[in-house]
Amino acid sequence: MKTKYIILLLFLSLYVTGTGVAQIELPESTKKALENYNKEQEEKEPKEEEKNEKTIEKEKAWEKMLEEDMEEFKEASSYFDTKGLNCIFLTVLYLDGYLSLVELTNSEKNCQRKYDLLGTQAVAIGMSTMVLYCPEYLAGLTEAEKDELLSVQLASVIEKSKDNDILGQWVAKFSRVLMLTHKYRPPGEVSGDVIDDLTKRFHPQWIVSRSLNIAREMEALGCGDY
Repeated sequence: MKTKYIILLLFLSLYVTGTGVAQIELPESTKKALENYNKEQEEKEPKEEEKNEKTIEKEKAWEKMLEEDMEEFKEASSYFDTKGLNCIFLTVLYLDGYLSLVELTNSEKNCQRKYDLLGTQAVAIGMSTMVLYCPEYLAGLTEAEKDELLSVQLASVIEKSKDNDILGQWVAKFSRVLMLTHKYRPPGEVSGDVIDDLTKRFHPQWIVSRSLNIAREMEALGCGDY
């Protein structure tokens, strides 16, 4: 099975299991693009849905990286002792890894290596849905709840990071993620729209759109498993 097809199967298996595309709240244009892309690939590819070895390897590698990050910051996690703080903690670790992967992909000049990195991006996007409940919770907070979470709870964690090295490393990741999502504010000067920056890459519309774009980028490279 070709990697470009796996991208869409991965999204469908991890995100919409038990539902249909029409049941997800996506714009009509996005749903149509997904349906058309799947139709095109079904005409080209064997009708098998199992993941190939390379995809499984990428999943394991990405999962291992996240597990290592979690272990590294295990001590710091005790400071994130509310549902909202814990979600921010996890989301930042995921986004820091994902955005690093995007930077590495963009800087890669070797065609095959770039192709493989794009495939890993697709896997990372698909696996992000395993923590989807968490960003959904953040996105569903009221403005007052977001303000309390950021300006009181998170501000307290940031203050404690001044005397805690591992916590300070997490805050550095947090700052970097905000810079890369284009709405950076110095730690302690964050407001509710930062929640939007942290959660937008978990929204189904973004996942579908980015997955389709990755598939097209891989195909355009012309150096993968076609």
